[in-house]
Amino acid sequence: MASRAKMSELRADMLKNAKSKEKAAQNETDFDDVPLVGIASQIKKAEDSKTIYYCEPGNYDLLPYPDVEIRLDLHTEEKRASMVDSIKTDGILEPILVWCQDNQKYILAGHNRYDIGKELQIRIPYIEFSGLTKTQADRIVIITNLQNRQYTEMKPSQLAIMLKRLVNETYNELDKKDIVAQINEQFNLGTKKIYQYLRYNQLNKKFLDMLDNGKISLYVGYQIGGINPSIQEQLYTFISANQIGSITMKQIDTLFKKNPSLWNEDLFCRVFGLNEKKVRSARKPTNITIKYKSIEPYCKDNNITSESILNTLKLSKNISDKFENAGIKYNDQLLLDVIDKYLLDVQK
Repeated sequence: MASRAKMSELRADMLKNAKSKEKAAQNETDFDDVPLVGIASQIKKAEDSKTIYYCEPGNYDLLPYPDVEIRLDLHTEEKRASMVDSIKTDGILEPILVWCQDNQKYILAGHNRYDIGKELQIRIPYIEFSGLTKTQADRIVIITNLQNRQYTEMKPSQLAIMLKRLVNETYNELDKKDIVAQINEQFNLGTKKIYQYLRYNQLNKKFLDMLDNGKISLYVGYQIGGINPSIQEQLYTFISANQIGSITMKQIDTLFKKNPSLWNEDLFCRVFGLNEKKVRSARKPTNITIKYKSIEPYCKDNNITSESILNTLKLSKNISDKFENAGIKYNDQLLLDVIDKYLLDVQK
């Protein structure tokens, strides 16, 4: 996030550049020709006008910016609490920027300040912009978002759409490069990162939601964004039908070993480990024989039954296992001593 001092310098530089393009004689810089310069000019003009209006308690008539794609969520938890404490102490020091359109007043910058001011029921200062087109208003919203928010506070889809609006698909390739360079200089995003986020706009809505929710990484989203929309839909249909919750970097790299035009369900099954495993044939039953001599020791009483013999065999096996688990070599005498002690205790 650019510091306020740096932003002031950048605005001054952009105004200087505007003059070098022989537009100083005009009352307003052409927003649509050089968007970042135009925005700086408009904001500076409004700030220098010193015409500040106020919302008074009981008459809070400002509305949130209607374009939800570029309007960021309000602060929550610690960040909001910190702003509340600051405004309680010092009030709202920086006026809110407002766009007057169709007899309505829409907030361009300062949604959090306005919301907290209403909560605290205090006077809220604001500056009005009038005569803006929707494109111009959008760009003020976007520029102030990028100035005042950390990029980590935004969803990838939000940053992607804001950069797309700044670059705008109507510009020719040379203009785009110039605008990307301005964005990089002003917001320190890096040219590579800007183009990366611009590609996210090519993701279909379903993959964009997965990107926002952390189901796919930025790398995976970038790779998918470069493939044909119909193939994106084919891939999403497969992972949805098979309840695959995420796509890893390794999986997407494996997919891209083949040209996306050759992707098919068989490849998807192999990449996502859904090939049917061969069912191992059941082992043939083994005949188990028990010699009569093994049972004979348990059959010397007239009351012997099949069940009593089975229980005795189980007990013998359990005792043998206990000796083994204890690391003691089986010894009849040891066992007899324990049995004798038990019988003596019972007789008492």
